[in-house]
Amino acid sequence: MPTFAHRFRKLSEREVGGGSKTTGATQTEWLGDVDGRRVKLRVTVRCIVEGELFLTSSNQRLTDSNVGRGGHFLDFVFVHGDLDEPRRLKLAAWVMETDTRPVRFRRKGERLYRHGVGSVMDGLIPNPRWNGE
Repeated sequence: MPTFAHRFRKLSEREVGGGSKTTGATQTEWLGDVDGRRVKLRVTVRCIVEGELFLTSSNQRLTDSNVGRGGHFLDFVFVHGDLDEPRRLKLAAWVMETDTRPVRFRRKGERLYRHGVGSVMDGLIPNPRWNGE
């Protein structure tokens, strides 16, 4: 069975966000195909709890922090191309073979968080191997 690594190649990797008191997130771009449909994806690891940041005050140790206690997920943005639901589920299965976090797919320009409406959990594809981290 093909895996994500067999079907997609990494185009770039960079740190986004971050600063003097925050930790940046790794963002990668991938190019590949699912059943003959070519797509370019931007993947970022995000906190499941809305508004949770990797922000720690200067007098607080990281072990005292509650950051990440709600877990993380992989946010896939379709930069070019899109997939129908069955192909998205196939792509999610390939990703979940090597990563235990849940995944979420969205189109370029689609907001991740809509203040006051639903939550980031809406649209997450659960991973049965996910341990909450």
